[in-house]
Amino acid sequence: MMISSRARLNAAAPTNAKSGDLYNQIVDEGRKSYDANNFLYALEASSDYDPEPGLGKIKARLLALNFADDLINAAGTTANAF
Repeated sequence: MMISSRARLNAAAPTNAKSGDLYNQIVDEGRKSYDANNFLYALEASSDYDPEPGLGKIKARLLALNFADDLINAAGTTANAF
């Protein structure tokens, strides 16, 4: 789940130097709260998981929201041109 957008990240760190500082801050905070072994276990466990055989059994409602500050297709960026 994305909890920020390109527009907000750009506002927080508009230059290359500031984005490097923000990245280092995020990594430092992550080191305090995440266990690398748990992360590796999750990645490894999902590498050979195949949900396809049971997809037809899923009955669920879906709510999809589209925001102007979407991380991938932010308004006012060249990403919308494609």
